[in-house]
Amino acid sequence: MNQDPFDSVKESVTIAIDRAQESLATWKVLNQKMRTAQEEKKLNELTETIKTDLEYIFEDLGDLEDAASPERFALTQLDIDQRHAFIRQKKKEAKDVGNVVTQKRSSAKLTPRPSPNQALRDNDHTTVDFDSEHQQQQLMISQQDEHLDSVLGTVRNLQGIASTMNNELGEQSIMLDEVTGMVDNTMSKLELAKRKVNKFLTDKSSSSIRTIVILFVVVLVLLLLIIWT
Repeated sequence: MNQDPFDSVKESVTIAIDRAQESLATWKVLNQKMRTAQEEKKLNELTETIKTDLEYIFEDLGDLEDAASPERFALTQLDIDQRHAFIRQKKKEAKDVGNVVTQKRSSAKLTPRPSPNQALRDNDHTTVDFDSEHQQQQLMISQQDEHLDSVLGTVRNLQGIASTMNNELGEQSIMLDEVTGMVDNTMSKLELAKRKVNKFLTDKSSSSIRTIVILFVVVLVLLLLIIWT
């Protein structure tokens, strides 16, 4: 029976994938930063190294698939399932590393130092931008001042209206007090007249009342005769 190489190849694959993942971490750092020419060269070399490692890993995974064959080695079904699960997991990890390094790389490179003339031009542009921004701020402040003046004018108008209404209410209150005094005076006079009438009626005897009533009737009859004739 052939010797089962699975365990030795499994260990080799595990070590190789760990090394590829460590290289990928360095690759990501270089790929995401502003790179000098030397760092760009290092990134290219690292990319090729990772691709080469992945090629060897996939070759070893192929050998592991052969070692998972029950026809060649005395394997139980549990052994076969465990070996296939390991192979699937390591294939996925290797593909993940390969997908990252084969995708479009960042073109970020270190920006060269500007020349003195370019720096002066950039400084001029900065000054112009600052002046433009300052003018915009002044315009906004001016517009806000105009708005505040308009609001202040409205408040002053409302204050004048309120003052006028207060004066009118004061005048109407004085007039109401005068009317109230006149009504009270009139009511007092009516009350006095009522008391005098009651006193007059109380003091007269019944005969005097009859005499007054008779005279009133006589006068009324005479008036009727005059009207009818």
